[in-house]
Amino acid sequence: MIDKSVFIRGDRGVGSGAEINAPMNAPCLRFEPKQGAAQAVIANVSFNAKINSHAACVDIGSGVFTLKESDVFGSGVRPAVRIAGGTVMLERNRIGAGSEGVIVEQAHTLSESFIIDNKIISNKVGIDVAAGSRADVVVAGNEILNNRDTGLNVAGYGAIKIFGNIIRENRGAGVVLDKYSKLSHLRLNEIAGNDGDGVAIPFGGNVIVENNLIVGNGGMPIFIGESKADTVRVLNNEIVPAREK
Repeated sequence: MIDKSVFIRGDRGVGSGAEINAPMNAPCLRFEPKQGAAQAVIANVSFNAKINSHAACVDIGSGVFTLKESDVFGSGVRPAVRIAGGTVMLERNRIGAGSEGVIVEQAHTLSESFIIDNKIISNKVGIDVAAGSRADVVVAGNEILNNRDTGLNVAGYGAIKIFGNIIRENRGAGVVLDKYSKLSHLRLNEIAGNDGDGVAIPFGGNVIVENNLIVGNGGMPIFIGESKADTVRVLNNEIVPAREK
C-alpha cells in the first residue's frame, strides 16, 4: 500500500513501460494516504491482476490520484479500478477484464472523479457509479465497448456529466441512469449497437439527454420509466431504431 505522495513512471511515451503483477487476492496498487492532500501520479505502467483474484487491481481509498497512459487488467471477478475516496483522474488508459472496468464508490460529497479519454473494454460492466456514491463524476471522451453487460451504469447520488463518449456493442444497455441518479447530463455521445436499450431511465430523476447519436440498439432508443414529464428532458437527439430481426 502507498500511504504518501509518489510519482511512478515507466518508459516515456504513450503505453505501458513498466509492469506490476499482483499476487493472488491482493491489489496491484492501493493508494490510501494518511494525509488527504497527498498526491500520486502514475503513468506508463501495466497493472495485471491474477485471474479470479478477490481484489481490485488498482484500488484508490483517499488522496489526489492520477493514472494516465497505463493498462489495467482485472481478475474477472473484481473491478479493474476501484475508486472509494479522494479526487481521482483516469486519463488515456486501457481498462479491461474486470467485473467492472471502473467502479466509483466515493461516499464523501466533496470527492470527485474524472474519467477522461480511456478505452474501457471487455469487462462485465464498463463503468459503474455505485449506489451510495455521493461524488460528482465526469465521464468524457471514453470508448466503452464490448462489455458483457451495461456500458455505463449510474446509481450514485452525485451529479454526473457524460459527454462525448462512444458507447457501443455492449451486451446490456448502453447507459442506465438508475434509481438514485438525480443529477445527470448526457450530451454529445454516440450510443450504438448495444443489445439492450440505448439509454434507460427506469426511475426518472433530474436528467438531461441532449444532442446524442443513438443508433441501432436492441431495445428502445431511450426508455423512461416512472417519471414525471418535467423531470427528464430529451432534446435534439438523432435516433435510429434497430432493424427488426
